[in-house]
Amino acid sequence: MTCRRYLLALEYLGGAFRGWQATPCTPSVQQALAESLADLGQVHVVGSSRTDAGVHAWNNVCHVDLVSKVDRPAKSVRGCANQHFHRNGKEVQVISAQMVSKDVHARFSAKERTYVYRIRHGVDHVSVFERGRVWHLREHLDVENMQRAARAMEGRRDFGRWRGAGCQASSPLRTLDEFSVERETQGDSTLLSINARAKSFLYKQVRLMVATLVACGQGSLEVQDIETMLQDKGYPCKQPKQIAPPHGLYLANVKYDFPIVNE
Repeated sequence: MTCRRYLLALEYLGGAFRGWQATPCTPSVQQALAESLADLGQVHVVGSSRTDAGVHAWNNVCHVDLVSKVDRPAKSVRGCANQHFHRNGKEVQVISAQMVSKDVHARFSAKERTYVYRIRHGVDHVSVFERGRVWHLREHLDVENMQRAARAMEGRRDFGRWRGAGCQASSPLRTLDEFSVERETQGDSTLLSINARAKSFLYKQVRLMVATLVACGQGSLEVQDIETMLQDKGYPCKQPKQIAPPHGLYLANVKYDFPIVNE
């Protein structure tokens, strides 16, 4: 018997899953991947990021420990998984696979994670191809105000106001290396891409921060409010009641100190 560790990068649509983490009686990306490789031997899957229910991924990374009678190349593992996904109509695909040493850990070896949140605003209806893929807001947003607010949140900050209930992190301090708002005008509507980059995030932090930016775009919060909220924990500023919905969020990239390759 051999035990090998593989580093896999996956893309998936989150609508069909209750998140990354395997839980009893609910579909998860982690469980779907484990099932796709079950015929090869004993499988243990560890993800770099636990995306929530409904959140998509362009590039989520995990490592797979495979105990098997056959020493399999990474290409064989990737092919087996993708054939299973295709046969069973799963909206997930392994986009790269490489064999790594046992000291490489998908979560703890990651140096940086990038999320992108997409908002379509200024139009009554979105394209059928964007349904369940963007947050649709009919009104026009003040994008310049959102951009100023995003810049105010960059750096090492206490993000205690932007952590979800049940967050298990020991500290609310995080270093937000990038928080930016890009816009692309398409006819009467605008597509916003909100980029959040850091080594790690608090539970639901990105979606809560996006909701705050939208409040700035709608005029219910000002940039000064954001700056005061970051500096003064007791500042009685109303947080947005609505968290940004999960279907607009994408895990875009996970970075390591070595290149991700497809063997």
